[in-house]
Amino acid sequence: MWNFNFDWNNDDNKEEKENNTFNIKDIFNKADKNMKSKFRQKQRKTALTIAFFYALISYYIILPSLNIHSRDAWIYVGTILAILVFIGGKSLKPYRFFRYTFAFMLVAFGILNLFGARIIQSKNYAKLINPISSNFKEDIEELPIGKIPTLDRDSSIKLGARKMGELLDLVSQFDIDDTTYTQINYKDAPYRVTPLKYNSFIKYLTNMREGLPGYLKIDIVDGDADLVKLENKIKYSKEDYFFRDIYRYTRLRYPFEILGQASFEIDEEGTPYWIISTYKTKVGFFDGLDVNGAILVNAVNGDHQKYSLEEIPTWVDRVHSAENIIDQLDWNGKYQGGYLNSIFTQKNVLRTTEGYNYLALDDDVYLYTGYTSVAADESNVGFVLVNMRTKDAKFYPVSSAKEYSAMESAEGAVQEKEYKATFPLLLNIDGKPTYFLSLKDMLDLLNNTPL
Repeated sequence: MWNFNFDWNNDDNKEEKENNTFNIKDIFNKADKNMKSKFRQKQRKTALTIAFFYALISYYIILPSLNIHSRDAWIYVGTILAILVFIGGKSLKPYRFFRYTFAFMLVAFGILNLFGARIIQSKNYAKLINPISSNFKEDIEELPIGKIPTLDRDSSIKLGARKMGELLDLVSQFDIDDTTYTQINYKDAPYRVTPLKYNSFIKYLTNMREGLPGYLKIDIVDGDADLVKLENKIKYSKEDYFFRDIYRYTRLRYPFEILGQASFEIDEEGTPYWIISTYKTKVGFFDGLDVNGAILVNAVNGDHQKYSLEEIPTWVDRVHSAENIIDQLDWNGKYQGGYLNSIFTQKNVLRTTEGYNYLALDDDVYLYTGYTSVAADESNVGFVLVNMRTKDAKFYPVSSAKEYSAMESAEGAVQEKEYKATFPLLLNIDGKPTYFLSLKDMLDLLNNTPL
């Protein structure tokens, strides 16, 4: 019979026990380190992968400007850093750099936003546009009845839909882009123009090689609608899904510009272009965006060129957006006496009236809107005309009824017919500012009624 008797109390056995204990701990420590190392490698790869695909996909879709004065750029870069900090963590070697940079950007972004606060920058907001008082009778010539526009945007859209319905060879594949209908001056006459669009994604895939066949041109004086078919078709538009999308096409070529909305126009030869305004900040660090130039993109072949504000071709009618002009006019009327005056005493505080329209003068397009007191009465203290290309603004101190009051008055005069009034145009009739508007019945038949 075998008898095994180990004496663990002798020195040799104690040493062996200690060695065995040490070896077991070492094995567990190594295993733990290996697991942590593998986890950190996986964590690092995950963070870098997410950051990479976010940067790529979001830039492709959102198209942020990589301009230090653009909030989009700060949010774009900040989100990438947040992914690296909160997902990658200490698995990334430059973790501390990412963390401190993210914290710095977060604090700086908040502080820089304060620099554009109305309460401290009210006078600078008021200076973004400066309407100069002028004489209406001298500036605005009388238009013959044959040159007075009678169609508003809604009526133009309905005419465009009817015209498209007549074109059996195109209607199954294309439709009218009813989000555009830009009002322009074409050969010294007012028109609205808009490109065609693809009827669906499937129709886009089957027609993208050739492009869009043309654009719609509507004479807003007599209502003639003409579909202009192009020999070389429109390849670049807002309706493209990939790299010929006009915003993506422009952004990839001008990554550092702050871009506005694309406006569709045609030159004097009828060639279609996209006009994309470029902006710079004039108040604080991020605010007071104002146009400093424009990028012209040929809608057919994609040729593009950037112009400064002074170099923009004269056939271009829409450089400044109506929304931006209205905002600046409101700031001018509100903050002339400072921020506190706009809140409390409100002395000489004005605002634009609800709505606006366009007036064709001297081969340019002007935005028209009224100025009224913040007391919200039913009259205007005057009105403003702003050149949509140069932003030259003139103020005419003429008391008048508000535009919507005039519209209600016109509708009330023929209330039994239930006509709806268009937003009025301001015309010179016998040397006097006169509202001219159209009345539309349910079938959109127009009755010209100067009031």
